[in-house]
Amino acid sequence: MSWGLKRICMTVVLASGCPLAYPAEPLGKPLPETIKVQGIIRSPERATISSRAEGMIDAYYVKTGSKVKKNDTLFQVDLCNLEDRVLIAEQDLLVTEIDLENRKIDLEAQKATSRKSEIDFQRADKLRSSRLISENDYESRYLDYQIAQTKLRQASAAINYAEAKVEQQKRNLTIARKNLSDSRVAAPFDGTVTTRHYKLGEYVSRATAVLHLANYDKLEIYTHISTMYYHRITPGKTKVRLHQTSGQVLEAVITYRAPSSDAASRTFETKAWLGSKPELVYGMMYDMEIILDDNEG
Repeated sequence: MSWGLKRICMTVVLASGCPLAYPAEPLGKPLPETIKVQGIIRSPERATISSRAEGMIDAYYVKTGSKVKKNDTLFQVDLCNLEDRVLIAEQDLLVTEIDLENRKIDLEAQKATSRKSEIDFQRADKLRSSRLISENDYESRYLDYQIAQTKLRQASAAINYAEAKVEQQKRNLTIARKNLSDSRVAAPFDGTVTTRHYKLGEYVSRATAVLHLANYDKLEIYTHISTMYYHRITPGKTKVRLHQTSGQVLEAVITYRAPSSDAASRTFETKAWLGSKPELVYGMMYDMEIILDDNEG
């Protein structure tokens, strides 16, 4: 364009009152590269609490939403029946212990009888050498001695049997007490009851999930990300922005990256620590942004 034509154009622009536009200089402002995903609020301290005994749920000490402390009782299963089993086991143990004592007394009596028969036999043996006793009497003393020795061995065997029965009943009592203890289920940590699966009076089996417990004071947001970003996520460094339903934005840092990816979904799990956030709803899904890095634009 000739200089004259340029002057004409500038004159027209100035006459129209429009300002002259000049190319903008780069400001060097960082433009963060992000990916948008959704994450779910959970707690690392969460557990499905199952029954360790079989029977009816006799008592609930919590309801959905109840806050509990560690070792607080949550529910009780088949209390009366299990208490009766402990009582029966205690009585059975007492009976076997008494039987053992009686057999010990029998053994002492049999030892005395055996010693007496042995003395009689030894005397008969001496008399027989002097021909002062008949052969029939001698054989009777010998037979009595043999019978006494056999009864002595039987009494000793009965002691061993009675001792084994006592140990067996002790184990039965231990099991009965353990089952009674297991019927009372306590909280393994501080938390809140999120769900109750059974009603009072319903029957449950061992390992049946009865309720769910989670610690709302220790929250994390879990999400799964495409494996293409695996090496661009650094635990302790990569930041996330969580968008709440109120419009507020909560910032956090990824604290965990799965050591491997899932081959089927081609994703890997990450977690970001949030701590205690009463404004967040446990189990709810939130939109979030993961800031991969900062590029100069």
